[in-house]
Amino acid sequence: MFEAKVASGNGEQVLSRDVYRLGHRLDFFRMLSFFYTTVGFFFNTMMVVLTVYAFLWGRLYLALSGVEKSMESNSNNNKALGTILNQQFIIQLGLFTALPMIVENSLEHGFLEAIWDFLTMQLQLSSVFYTFSMGTRSHFFGRTVLHGGAKYRATGRGFVVEHKSFAEIYRLFARSHFVKAIELGLIL
Repeated sequence: MFEAKVASGNGEQVLSRDVYRLGHRLDFFRMLSFFYTTVGFFFNTMMVVLTVYAFLWGRLYLALSGVEKSMESNSNNNKALGTILNQQFIIQLGLFTALPMIVENSLEHGFLEAIWDFLTMQLQLSSVFYTFSMGTRSHFFGRTVLHGGAKYRATGRGFVVEHKSFAEIYRLFARSHFVKAIELGLIL
C-alpha cells in the first residue's frame, strides 16, 4: 500500500504544472537532481518493466515467425542477429545491476565480504522481493500517469508483519502482479 501511495503521488506530479515550471527554471544539474530523486526514479522503474515486456514479446515474435529456425540453418548469414540475441544472457544474470553494489561493498568492507553479502542476499531471495516491489511501483505510477486520479491510501502505522488472507492479497495484487505474471509465464 505504501509503495502504491508513493508511486501514485509521483504519477500525479508528472501530470502537474509544477514539474513543468520547475523544469524550465532550474539549471541543468539541479534539474537532474530533482528528476532522479522524484519522478525520474519511478519513470526509470516503469521503463525497465516495459523493456522486459518488449524483450519477451520480441523473442516470442522471432520464435513464431521462424527467424530463429532460419538463423540456425543459415549460420553464416545471420551472425550479427545471433550475436545480438545472445547478449541477453549477460543482462539476465543481473551482472549490470549487481555490479555497483558489489563494488561499493568491496570498497567499504573488502572484496570477500562484498561477495559474501551478495550471496547472502541471493539466498534470502532479495531479488524476488525487489522485483515484486519494482512491479508495484511501475504499475501504480503508469496507471496514474495514464488515467490520473491518485487517491489517498490508508497504509496505517501498525505492526509491520501481519497475516492477511489470500483473498485480501489477491485483491491487492491481482491487476498489478498476478495477471502480469500469468501473461509473462504464457509468453515464456
